[in-house]
Amino acid sequence: MTYHAPRHPLAKRYVDLLAGRIEEDQSLAKGERRKLKLLLAAAEILQEGGYHKMWIADIVKKAKVARGTFYIYFKDKSDIALQVLSDFRRQMLTSRGINMSGKDWRNKVYLANLYYAEVYQMNSGLQQAFYQFVDEADDFRRMRHEKEREWVERLFTAYLRNFDLKPTEVDRDNLLRRLHALRAMAERLCVQVYVEAVPEMTELFPTPHHVAATATELWVEALTAEFSKCEVRRAAVFGEEPGKVLRKNF
Repeated sequence: MTYHAPRHPLAKRYVDLLAGRIEEDQSLAKGERRKLKLLLAAAEILQEGGYHKMWIADIVKKAKVARGTFYIYFKDKSDIALQVLSDFRRQMLTSRGINMSGKDWRNKVYLANLYYAEVYQMNSGLQQAFYQFVDEADDFRRMRHEKEREWVERLFTAYLRNFDLKPTEVDRDNLLRRLHALRAMAERLCVQVYVEAVPEMTELFPTPHHVAATATELWVEALTAEFSKCEVRRAAVFGEEPGKVLRKNF
């Protein structure tokens, strides 16, 4: 019997997103369209071979423009790689968070994890290029860490809102530690499965569903444990039944 794993409707290849911009946006000026074609060519080369195998000669050949045209828009190879990888991460990863609103929080965490796993799978070459570039560019590394911190802060706020908690009712540092650890865990799992393609890991996690399901169990276990502490404290102060809100949200 063939197993049909769930698919996230929003997950896609970044190169397809760029190609769609070029094809669908008829308002683009000639110069903007030419720059997008160069970015698309660079993205395709990064996806196919990573940062270290990308050369300006290959970019202009694939984009079908003169070499001099490249320098109208970009200083060098690092400049175009920075623009491609920054936009890729912004469009596909760091701009998205986990929607914690409503009673089906577990399912929303699963869908968010499924989306990230599929994006890693579909864009494994770009992800590899991203990590290669981070090793060489200090400014890019700092920007990456700042974006990750902002993402965790947004998740922290959403957590409080979903469970109707005040900042004073949680151990902020402990919750932030959990969120940072969970984010790093999910990222490293995707790297080993889709970027490094570690044989044992690809065998254990044959589809993005397996990655998402496992990550979701760890997210829920870690965050409900923290939430349970808040419920016990709230029960002691207000005489509420411990676990009442926990059962409602999970």
